[in-house]
Amino acid sequence: MKKKHKKKPGRRNAPPANAAPRRRYMPRRAPLPGWKDALAAVVGGAGSAVISGLAVNQKIVKPTTSAAIMIAGGGAAALLTDGTPRVVGNSVASAGAGQLALSLMAKRAIAEEAEAQERRFAAEKALADKAAADKALAEKAAQSAAQAAAAQRPQSDRGAAYVTAMFRDASAELNELEGEAWRQADLADADVYDFGEAA
Repeated sequence: MKKKHKKKPGRRNAPPANAAPRRRYMPRRAPLPGWKDALAAVVGGAGSAVISGLAVNQKIVKPTTSAAIMIAGGGAAALLTDGTPRVVGNSVASAGAGQLALSLMAKRAIAEEAEAQERRFAAEKALADKAAADKALAEKAAQSAAQAAAAQRPQSDRGAAYVTAMFRDASAELNELEGEAWRQADLADADVYDFGEAA
């Protein structure tokens, strides 16, 4: 009977023991550009940004349109030219991309601020309408209470002015009678004042 030999566990695709370690790929460092190219990149990016900003400030073009023109022009110059013009085209396209991102962010911030202001105005209007409705309801309730109290309180048909006038007329008639003349006066034709009715 043959004996079964067990295989030793091992890693698949394991490098051989005597293999040299792999070298990591390191990108080769490109030579530094000349000072002319560096100056051209700075002048191209800054100049295009200033010209674009003036055009937007004078409302000749919109910010997004200006940024799109810079990206298209700079990209075309970078693809179709060589040397210093290519460097300038890259810087112009980069400046346009940055301006486009800033303009989109500013547009979104303005829209959010407008929405927040509209919500604030709507909340203030709702509060004002509620306060006006509460005030009108309170005034209506006070008016109804006053009317109910006036209906419950007994009032004279003629009022206090009539009572005052009766007292004044009676006093004037008594003053006309001198001494004992009021005893001899004919009271048949005298005015009779009903103060109970006046009350």
